[in-house]
Amino acid sequence: MTDPHFGMARFDGAQFAGMARFGGARFSGIARFGGAQFSGDAYFSEAQFAGIAGFGGTQFSGDAYFGEAQFSSDARFTGHGLQ
Repeated sequence: MTDPHFGMARFDGAQFAGMARFGGARFSGIARFGGAQFSGDAYFSEAQFAGIAGFGGTQFSGDAYFGEAQFSSDARFTGHGLQ
């Protein structure tokens, strides 16, 4: 199975119930998760973000894993919430 590849990705306001797995994903454009809600753990380990990665206002109720993630542009986490 290959890792998922996204061009521009818009997950603004999305609600992820349970575990969210983006580990190894490649985002070649802007990745927007503004206001998204993760009720379980969120895995972004080894993900690659070529464009701006926006997580402003994102709520992580579980753990958020970004180990070995690569950000080639700005990564914005302002206003995020950890419960």
